[in-house]
Amino acid sequence: MKKVTISLVLILSASQCFSELNNNIRDSLNYKLNVGMAFRMPIFDFSIHDTKEKSQKIYYSANVPLTLSASFYYKSLGISISKELTSTVDEAEKYGKTKYTDIQLHYFSKKFGYELYYQKYSGYYLDNFDVFGYLEGDENSIRPDIKNQNVGLNVFYVFSDRYSAKTLFNQSERQKKWNWSVIMMGSLNQLRINSNKNLIPSNEASYYDDDYNYRGGIYNFFTAGVGVAGILPFHNFYVSETILVGFGLSQSENQYLTNRKQGLDVFGKINFKIGMGYNGKRLYTGMNTSMDSTSPMESSSSVRFYTFSGYVEFFLGLKF
Repeated sequence: MKKVTISLVLILSASQCFSELNNNIRDSLNYKLNVGMAFRMPIFDFSIHDTKEKSQKIYYSANVPLTLSASFYYKSLGISISKELTSTVDEAEKYGKTKYTDIQLHYFSKKFGYELYYQKYSGYYLDNFDVFGYLEGDENSIRPDIKNQNVGLNVFYVFSDRYSAKTLFNQSERQKKWNWSVIMMGSLNQLRINSNKNLIPSNEASYYDDDYNYRGGIYNFFTAGVGVAGILPFHNFYVSETILVGFGLSQSENQYLTNRKQGLDVFGKINFKIGMGYNGKRLYTGMNTSMDSTSPMESSSSVRFYTFSGYVEFFLGLKF
């Protein structure tokens, strides 16, 4: 009986010490409502290359100079909506105009983070038009017919008990001391690229064999990755970073002028985030940068499809 009593006392003491340790490391802010606004510069570019890598790489970019984003969190559940602002006339004449919508749902606990998102871009331009003998602003370099839709789910897991996903992904907790954790990510997403005419310039067609009239496709991605997240706080200021490296499979359906071709591709993925700012008891503000790229390692057709996406944002918010 004495041994059982001593064991219970030791367990309770260890639990209390662990709780006090966590309280010294993190500050849980007991606000239920979190409202924020951000000016965001989004990026979603894609490029095309032949599998033998003999042609010139073809780069397409969206012209979204600035967007306005609003976010609302109630406890651990949140939503953010972003929409493009008007671009300048000079930029529209050179690069066309991109219509942009981004809607995301978030849920964060101490160990897990969930992101469900819908992104839509309409209107692209050929970034390296001069390589293919095109003129800036002509119908071959400005492509309002190109549309991109990206829908998906990201799931994150934080390994360390001394580091919280709430600290990592939103401002509902503050980290008091420097800390880091190994994290894992799993994601599912479907990317659709559509266009009314060929995405491969005519003088590059010979490098793509029968796939020269490529017009986009449907790509179902499954990705698993592992990485490291860390945060360096100073009073209520902080610098944070996250880097993830992963691999995945893509069930693809490339679309051509007269047919479609299905296949299974293998790709690599890199995801990088860095943030800095001020996280007070009620007010928070700062800057976030996020970049994500996918590169095919094995392709089932003559077309290799690459993506590069991300954003830079300046944000301001209040907790209630």
